[in-house]
Amino acid sequence: MPWSGTPLDVVTSHDETYDQAARAGLFDRGWLPDGSPVSSHDIRASNNLDRNTSEGEFSFAPETMASFVRLLVPFSREDAADADPPEVVARREAEGYVAYTLTNGSRVWVFFLNGADGHAYYRLWPTRKHGEPTAAPAGSAKAPPGTAAPRR
Repeated sequence: MPWSGTPLDVVTSHDETYDQAARAGLFDRGWLPDGSPVSSHDIRASNNLDRNTSEGEFSFAPETMASFVRLLVPFSREDAADADPPEVVARREAEGYVAYTLTNGSRVWVFFLNGADGHAYYRLWPTRKHGEPTAAPAGSAKAPPGTAAPRR
């Protein structure tokens, strides 16, 4: 049977420490925001370059959660229209996670944080103004669908 789907360009990474993730460009490329806890470790990310989305998880020192939360706002369906379905949010909350959002430029993150365990799950997607194409993350050589890739 012939392949009928469009292949997706997904890059996964696992960084043991915040510094390792920074050297790998996870923050410079916008896959995780500046201000993420510097105590973050065991950082796992799956970045879809075609859709400009990312999801992953990381652990952090519980005492650093408060400073990170200051950058975030409590989760609101209105603020995160493309967020996880309500059942995902409900499941994470039942597991002891609290949902927050962060909008930074053309990116929106939903973070599920468990301060007692020092653990986070996250999802990232691009914001869009109606009818406008999504821009590729900073540092990415991939162009949005329907546009020409930059020449190097």
